[in-house]
Amino acid sequence: MRLRRRLTTAAALVAVALSAPLALAAPLNLQVQGQVRAVDGPYDGTVSITVSLWDASEAGGLVHEETFEDTVLDQGVFSLRLGEVVGLPITALTRGDSLWVEVEVDGAAVGARTALLPVASAFYALRAGKAASLECDACLDSTHVGFNYAASGSKGGAAADADKLGGYTWTTVPEASDAWVNESGDTMTGPLTVNGVVTADTVDAGAVSADGATVGGTLTVQGASEVGAYAGFAPQAAEPPAAAGRMYYDANKAAMLVHNGTSWGAVGAGVPKGAIMFSETADDPAFIDAGYQGIDSALRLGEGWSPTKLTAAPSARYVNTCTATGVYVTCFGGQSSGTVYVNTGGRYRPSTDKWATTSTTGAPGARGLHTAVWTGSQLLVWGGRYYSGSTLYRKDGGRYDPIANTWAAMAATPAALPARALHTAVWTGSRMIVWGGYAGSAATTYDDGARYDPVANTWSTMFKGPSKRYYHSAVWTGSRMLVWGGFDGTAVLADGGSYDPVSDTWGQIAPPPASVTGRRGHTAVWTGTHMIIFGGDNGAQTWVADKVAAKYDPEGNVWEVIDTTTVADSRSYHSAVWTGTQMIVWGGMPGASTFTNTGELYDPGQDMWLPMNALNAPAARYVWPDSAVWTGLSLVVWGGYNGAAMNTGGVYQPGLTLYPYRKM
Repeated sequence: MRLRRRLTTAAALVAVALSAPLALAAPLNLQVQGQVRAVDGPYDGTVSITVSLWDASEAGGLVHEETFEDTVLDQGVFSLRLGEVVGLPITALTRGDSLWVEVEVDGAAVGARTALLPVASAFYALRAGKAASLECDACLDSTHVGFNYAASGSKGGAAADADKLGGYTWTTVPEASDAWVNESGDTMTGPLTVNGVVTADTVDAGAVSADGATVGGTLTVQGASEVGAYAGFAPQAAEPPAAAGRMYYDANKAAMLVHNGTSWGAVGAGVPKGAIMFSETADDPAFIDAGYQGIDSALRLGEGWSPTKLTAAPSARYVNTCTATGVYVTCFGGQSSGTVYVNTGGRYRPSTDKWATTSTTGAPGARGLHTAVWTGSQLLVWGGRYYSGSTLYRKDGGRYDPIANTWAAMAATPAALPARALHTAVWTGSRMIVWGGYAGSAATTYDDGARYDPVANTWSTMFKGPSKRYYHSAVWTGSRMLVWGGFDGTAVLADGGSYDPVSDTWGQIAPPPASVTGRRGHTAVWTGTHMIIFGGDNGAQTWVADKVAAKYDPEGNVWEVIDTTTVADSRSYHSAVWTGTQMIVWGGMPGASTFTNTGELYDPGQDMWLPMNALNAPAARYVWPDSAVWTGLSLVVWGGYNGAAMNTGGVYQPGLTLYPYRKM
């Protein structure tokens, strides 16, 4: 007989929309629970469960996905932490629109997606199948606000009624058989129930009673019912019992309310002096006007590295490309030693931390220092160099479909466009533009390029632009390609050009300030309004990198130097990506024979640099030009060179940066 399973979710996750003037800290992980039931009751056994977050109730875009292999069900109950297998994109969750959760058991979707409720200034509360499994390793310690301790030395539990901004802080770490007591002296009594199943001792052991299939029904404290605790501040139509410091989300007013000992008011109104609150904005005028004083520090939540799995990873290599191609990061080509180049690759899926090989059937020839761009459906590879008795250069390429794992031929490049490497390529939305590069000498350094249409599979030449160069940068603004810097075989350059592919014309880029000298091996990102350049070196025989940064406004054709006083390391041949709100700089070479695995985050809105957490970061390496990529959720680094080719990597979650304010 075929076993039929039914999934009953224990509670809808509560997504948070951080909004000024108040934004409270969120833990690194989210807990999701449910129960798998057979026709005759809860199903006990081992299953594979995939939890995914979407931006629509049907179809839509995938925001996050994790697969939990070999999940053991006890009375059908599972308790999983999103962020445990793959770093949770907190910045994706702190969004104003709704999210939906979908659950698959053994590969089959079970039930409709469940909406995640955006609640302004809410906490994420934890849920668990057993009291002993309540945990949140990444939560803050007792010296911070907004988080709670629970049994077995872990953190979690109720998210209401607190001395410290709505979160219980346990003074003791009780065993399952003990009463739970917080700083206010409240004793929690009664059983802990999940989906109608008692999961802890019934005598002075529990904290939460869940109503049927709903975790987060009521929290009993000294006989008084606290509405919607445990599941996070779910909207309530009625006020909970009044008590100083108690918080809840009022569904009628669509606002978080706090009790100041006399009455209910907006969160912030009744906050006592000395209390610490958080905002996503430094120098937040709403806080300052409300009588808060900024604390000169920043709190980073959800930030960290995790290594890429070695199983089935491609062979070691450098000067390869890694490109975000939908759910995969596709890495292709590269150099494994001084004379050995490859045309193999791999598709890495960050959500599952798994590799799959790329087909070599119909693949373009082995190469390194090539370019690759993503069209939305195909990866376009072009150019590069290889070795066959001597170093040679390519002017061909290929089109790769990562879903079908198939290659298609690319039309021959125009005869007027010579073979090259160390060129740049950008995707305009309909064309790939390749420009510049070299083929081994100053005499074969180029100032030309071409445009490729993958739909028609045709090339068209383009008007020549700035002076010849390689080791330069190029970004696409949405209407123009900005080329800047580089090396012409003799000297480093501090100029560039602005190319309009519609009119096939070039415009000039104004000279930068004197402190922004010529450079090669730097990086450039496009923010939506500005091009930001960072780092690079002087091109000397024994070169030295710097940490110069500047931003260029193409509308005004003006530059502005960015202060890098607080940036620790100079670097060249590093990586830089734009996340949508900040630039991430990582890896590279401070000098001609040294490597680094440090990094920096730059927020142009705050004009602030923050060092990246180096814990569990990949080994130091050269990653220029394309061994690191932003997926939309995380930075993925793979391959590179530190004296030898590498096949290791890492996934970095930038998390959320919050700025603390003290009530004066």
